[in-house]
Amino acid sequence: MLKKRPVNIACIQETKWKGSKAKEIGDGYKLIYRGTRTRNGVAIVVDQDFRNYVTSVNRVSERLMSIKIDSTAITAHIVSCYAPQTGCTEDEKDKFWNSPDALLREVPQDESIIVGGNLNGHFRAHKEGYMRCHGGHGYSGWEDDGCQILDFAEAHDIIVINT
Repeated sequence: MLKKRPVNIACIQETKWKGSKAKEIGDGYKLIYRGTRTRNGVAIVVDQDFRNYVTSVNRVSERLMSIKIDSTAITAHIVSCYAPQTGCTEDEKDKFWNSPDALLREVPQDESIIVGGNLNGHFRAHKEGYMRCHGGHGYSGWEDDGCQILDFAEAHDIIVINT
C-alpha cells in the first residue's frame, strides 16, 4: 500500500512488535521501530528516496520515537508518537506528554518538525484560545485529552491538521 499511494515516510502506532530494530520490508522500504510489550509500540517507515538521509534514530519509549532526515533539500525530524488512551491514569498521560515536549525542545529552530501519531484526544470545532494551531474543525464536545494536544501544539508552534 505504501508503494501504491506512493508514501515516502509513514508513522505507525500500535505496532505490537517487541524490540528496537530496523529492517527491510520490501519494495525499498525500511522499517524502524520500538516496542516492549504486545501492545503499544511505534515505528517509522522510510522509502528508498529518504532512507539514505536518515542521520539519527531516537527511540525514546514504546510510545515515542523520532528520526532525523538530513538531505540537501531539507533537515527534518519525523516523530511517531502514541499517546495513552482515555482510560489510562493521569500520571501515565503526564509522563507521556513530558517526553515529546522534551524531545521537540532539543530540535534547533531552523529544522522542521513533523509529528505523526495517534494522540488519543478530541477537541471542539471552535478554536477559541488556540488560533495558531487549530483549523476550526473538531467535535461538538471538549475533553481534557484534546486540550493536551492543543497545548502541546501551541507550545511547539505546530499546526494540527487531522483529528
